[in-house]
Amino acid sequence: MIQIVTLALFVLTSVASVFSPAAAAALAIAMYVFEQALQGSVGIFASRPALANVVVALVVGVSVARDALARGDLMRGMLNPAFAGTLFIFSWYLISLAWSPSTDAGLKLIQANVPYFVLYVLVLPLLLRNIDEVMPIARWVMLIGMLILGSILFNPSFTFKDGRLSLVLSALVRTNPLVLGEFAGIVMIFAALVTSGPGGFLFPLVRVGAFLIGSIIALQSGSRGQLVFALAVVVGFIPVARKLKSVGGFFGSVVLVTTVLGGTLFVASKVLFLDVLARWDAKNIAQGSSHRLSNILELGEAWARQPLGWIFGLGGNAYSAVTATGGLEEYPHNIFAEITAELGLISLLVFTAMLVATVRSLLWLHRHYADDPQRRIAVASLAALFTYQFFLTNKQGNLWSNVFLFAMMIIVARLRIRMQQEEQLAEWEGRSESFAEQGSGSPQQPDAYPLDDQREPMPAS
Repeated sequence: MIQIVTLALFVLTSVASVFSPAAAAALAIAMYVFEQALQGSVGIFASRPALANVVVALVVGVSVARDALARGDLMRGMLNPAFAGTLFIFSWYLISLAWSPSTDAGLKLIQANVPYFVLYVLVLPLLLRNIDEVMPIARWVMLIGMLILGSILFNPSFTFKDGRLSLVLSALVRTNPLVLGEFAGIVMIFAALVTSGPGGFLFPLVRVGAFLIGSIIALQSGSRGQLVFALAVVVGFIPVARKLKSVGGFFGSVVLVTTVLGGTLFVASKVLFLDVLARWDAKNIAQGSSHRLSNILELGEAWARQPLGWIFGLGGNAYSAVTATGGLEEYPHNIFAEITAELGLISLLVFTAMLVATVRSLLWLHRHYADDPQRRIAVASLAALFTYQFFLTNKQGNLWSNVFLFAMMIIVARLRIRMQQEEQLAEWEGRSESFAEQGSGSPQQPDAYPLDDQREPMPAS
């Protein structure tokens, strides 16, 4: 039964994605979880681990191509500073392998993640043309998330090891539980912030179901940071997503979220294994945090001993060679430490500028749509997802596995450019109508969004 449900969900989502850019974006966001769910239920995906990812990439590519042919205007806003900064940082990583003490390992890291870089950095941003397309994506993520995470929840192939829910692929290999926790956190964020949708009474049921199942999977995955960060982002962005008429309204929303989560955790405490709950013991959390800090300090010490490395970096994946723990963990699990030490201060400045520019763009979008309830929620959802990804990149993964953060910065920059240009165009059209009514010609076109030049040619002298 699980096989049929999982495969049917994947097929239906893929078909919908061909015709809906919003569904395609949601499919890309859920790709890793679909991969694990299919590997745990359908034999062909278990024997060919990359098959699900290949299908997702093809479907998303077809969706982008179809959308481009149907509506055109695909690339406007894509070549933005965030995109340029992303290309610089990842190109510099590749160049820095020339002096890295871990060139071979760095190349393997790149080879394993280049397909995801292409999907998330180069393709995913093309699926969002304006701020109004954020809400449909969020609704698709909620629906897909509730169903696919629910299938994993009841799939006996997923078992616990060391307090983490995962799938056994071989005697020595298990799937990554952090992937489940991260996607579950995204589902929780959208379910808490996106309060309106189609379907009458069905949409509230989907929201509640998505939040509950997301909370349970995040807990079962043993991903403490994912669950904590998701909840912190939800609480922090509730007043951003909607205007609260009073302080009591804000605390009421917070109480509702915490009550639902409290109920979920209470039920979980009755059905989960002790080793799962043990991961939430204060001692274990302190040990995990101390270990991450030790990684950062050890890499920082190696960087401090190389003055040239201050500017140019020690080289991509240098952590695995210059630290005592590098042979086991390969990277420091902190993107700021990784960029600073391995790529140098120039790359750090570029990365910091990208973060600042993203925050400024989000503030601009929020100010412009503060009085539009739907667009305000859309902006808040974008900001919440960006913040969530930023938190995660400083506790897990490496530069190449955290490409979704860079995709979010590119998307935000692209949307601001496109929305600014649309506003300028609307303003110009309004002024044109006014001038036409007064019979006084037409105003000057906006430079940011030039139209076809329809002026008559100058007569020859």
